[in-house]
Amino acid sequence: MRKRGWKEYVRRKMYVKPEMNRKLMHLKGSLEEVFNILNNGRN
Repeated sequence: MRKRGWKEYVRRKMYVKPEMNRKLMHLKGSLEEVFNILNNGRN
């Protein structure tokens, strides 16, 4: 599946299930934190 299609799918799911949206946003924030730590660790 293409990334764009995947994002559309997730967006539709978020519309249907707001509680899932909250979990996803929390997960996204956690992933961003991990990426920041990894990137800063390399420099």
